[in-house]
Amino acid sequence: MKKQNKVSEETLKIIQNKKIRPIPKWEFVAKNWLLWLMMGGSLGVAMVGSSLSWFGLVGEEIEPYLGIGLMVIFAIGAYGLFERTKKAYKFVKWQALVVIILIGVISGGVLYLSGMAQKMDGELERSVPYYRNLAPLKMETWSQAEEGRLSGKITKLLGNGQIEINDFEEKTWVIDYNQAIVRGRVEMVVGGEIKIIGKMGENGEFVASEIRPWVGRMETK
Repeated sequence: MKKQNKVSEETLKIIQNKKIRPIPKWEFVAKNWLLWLMMGGSLGVAMVGSSLSWFGLVGEEIEPYLGIGLMVIFAIGAYGLFERTKKAYKFVKWQALVVIILIGVISGGVLYLSGMAQKMDGELERSVPYYRNLAPLKMETWSQAEEGRLSGKITKLLGNGQIEINDFEEKTWVIDYNQAIVRGRVEMVVGGEIKIIGKMGENGEFVASEIRPWVGRMETK
């Protein structure tokens, strides 16, 4: 008993000498909320990265590597923050990581299908310097007339459902879009930048079945 009292007295002296004070409950609560907010922010960035990955891999509009990198880094970051919350002990570690990744991938797919990925890509190009250097447009994908894909800048309005464009290699094409579906905010005016799906015609023209707006700044060789 005396030994126990001695230990207690020594512990009390250490606490007094080092001025150790009990941490208030509100600090624990605030820290926990901050962790959840940071985790939510990391997960949000992972979802944006995922949507850009979908935009590149499925939509074939941009190179997907930036999006994949953002998704992986911030999904792992969100997992690391989750591990520091009060509820983390209730979950098996690998299951928590899988759930976070699935949330990012599925949410990114929904954003892509809703058209938000395309809007985010355009907004990022306008507001983030050098973004387009990190997520370049897939120009080669849209420079294969024989494969049914073409893109360029409108140089002439020929009438009768035809236009003339210059592609990335400065080659001139006549586009017949009489039967084409025109999607999005396509500007069929001189200077307008477009992507075209279709096939080669009998007279060397490109017969369009679908015309889309070109996402991002046009770059020609």
